Amino acid sequence: MSTRIKSAAVAIVIAVILLIAHGTFLFNIAVGAISALAIYEIFRATKMTEHKYQTIACCAFAFVDAFMPVFYRHGWLYFFSYKLYMGLFVIAMCLLYLKEHTKFQYTEFFFMLGVGILLPYSFSILVTMAGLGGKGVFMIVLTLAAAWLADSGAYFAGTFFGKTKLCPEISPKKLWRAL
Repeated sequence: MSTRIKSAAVAIVIAVILLIAHGTFLFNIAVGAISALAIYEIFRATKMTEHKYQTIACCAFAFVDAFMPVFYRHGWLYFFSYKLYMGLFVIAMCLLYLKEHTKFQYTEFFFMLGVGILLPYSFSILVTMAGLGGKGVFMIVLTLAAAWLADSGAYFAGTFFGKTKLCPEISPKKLWRAL
């Protein structure tokens, strides 16, 4: 419990610093790093990190997707649109699949491709909200608060009322109880 409180305090301090810098490229770098880390954690939990080149491609796409709006804001690299670099990512993933098709099942390919595209898209909403100014910062704070409250509520409810582990690989102390 104390570890959870300490990590939440550190996360709040980092979030406040990033929200102050919401109009700078630091916010985009942080969102890209968090997005890439989230992809890596999902792949680690599902044992997809054994396909290291595909994992690297997905994490790199997540970082590029969060950082490209910095270039667009300054009027640079307009030719390098979302459709172009997403297309390059899909082509790279397809080539990596063809290269390792004996060790790499098509279901793993589509799982990695789906996570690699949809998760950065979700995080790019934070970058879009940051571009809205004060109203966007409020929406980001509201989004983060909702996620933290839901996660904390699930943790405490599972700790006090749960009997069966929910996802021991991801969150070992979260429990649930079937009614």
